[in-house]
Amino acid sequence: MNEPEKCESTFWLYTVKIDKKEYGMNRKELMKKLLENKIETRPLWQPMHLLKSHSSSYAYNCYNSEKLKDVSLSLPCSVGLRKDEQKEIVEAIERLVKK
Repeated sequence: MNEPEKCESTFWLYTVKIDKKEYGMNRKELMKKLLENKIETRPLWQPMHLLKSHSSSYAYNCYNSEKLKDVSLSLPCSVGLRKDEQKEIVEAIERLVKK
């Protein structure tokens, strides 16, 4: 993806959408398998309209955010994440989803 002129990405949060048909497992199953391989991941953040603090707020047609929450996985990210660690994460996902 090209960055707009005079902009620079922070490359902070990497999120993938897990399609059970394509991956052979759902998000929770992949999270568990990655953790067994010492790779910590997190589910995508809870949509704001589902938070207790916003329960009385008006929300309109938020079904896409709810669907994405259930199938999205945030991969490890850190300013200290080395290239070899990135490669290990990618290879683990490729290996696990091919089984």
